[in-house]
Amino acid sequence: MFLFLLAACTGDGDPAARWQVVASREPAALLSVWGTSASDVWVTGARSELTGGPTLLHLDGATWNRVDSGQRSVDLWWVFGFDTGDVFFTGSGGTILRYRNATFERMATPRSGTIFGLWGAAPDDLWAVGGGDDGHGIVWRYDGVSWQDADMAPALPNLVFKVHGQRTDDVWIACAGGVALHWDGVALTRMPTDVTASLFSIVTTPDTVIAAGGVQGLDGKIVEYSAAGWASQPLQLSAAWRGVAAGSDRVYAVGEAGSVALRTSAGWSLLEPRAPVTDVNFHAAWVDPKGGLWGVGGIFDSFPLTSDGFLAYYGVATLSEVSP
Repeated sequence: MFLFLLAACTGDGDPAARWQVVASREPAALLSVWGTSASDVWVTGARSELTGGPTLLHLDGATWNRVDSGQRSVDLWWVFGFDTGDVFFTGSGGTILRYRNATFERMATPRSGTIFGLWGAAPDDLWAVGGGDDGHGIVWRYDGVSWQDADMAPALPNLVFKVHGQRTDDVWIACAGGVALHWDGVALTRMPTDVTASLFSIVTTPDTVIAAGGVQGLDGKIVEYSAAGWASQPLQLSAAWRGVAAGSDRVYAVGEAGSVALRTSAGWSLLEPRAPVTDVNFHAAWVDPKGGLWGVGGIFDSFPLTSDGFLAYYGVATLSEVSP
């Protein structure tokens, strides 16, 4: 159903790059991917009916391993970490796990909810965002001692989706309703963007901020922030964008029905061929240090999230596939 998703590349791409399906038909949606290199990659996902625990995969060198986090009845929505070794996982039930010295620790958090995203400048300087079971948005900070509600938080949308930044005093947050939040080291400011649809993902580069979203099954939205403010980008698609990821010289957006877009210095364009070849949706992406694009997804817009999880890679490496 998914093989050779987008076999060709644009003129801006590496002609040697190709798509490879690394995992398919996982018994739960795959929701996030991150690593330190193309041989050290973590993939998180929803709980599996087979084990009761969240899907968690780790590429160690050339071998994929299924990892038991020790959690049950939890979906893991995000992974982010540091070269120093600490890796953090977030999910439902207010879950934040810290992986250190080959051990998972469940950290105490302020309240229950789904933590959709996490980013930090350092292992003791972290942000986590999501939606609370009480119907209120979540923006938490970790100072190396405890997780707390962010100081001076403005009125939050009921869902806060992702967070990313460049420095401890330059952090951006994507929310429902086209709202973005910015932390400048002193205050967290709420700012409207050029759209009103939910912004499901956000990524920063040294020069700009890029957020992506849209309405499911309708037009996708990509907005960028620069010195002139927020502006929509001229790349409309009859499907929502769900994830954005940045490499050293390009940014990718991934979305519904296998859609992938590329941003270079020339602007945004759809990867060829333009016609989608699958009805399975991307949820998130990550670009490794060598420029390889990793994308994960499945069926995740309705519960339970127990269907068609996949992991795809676009680059020059040849990867081992995940065993069932």
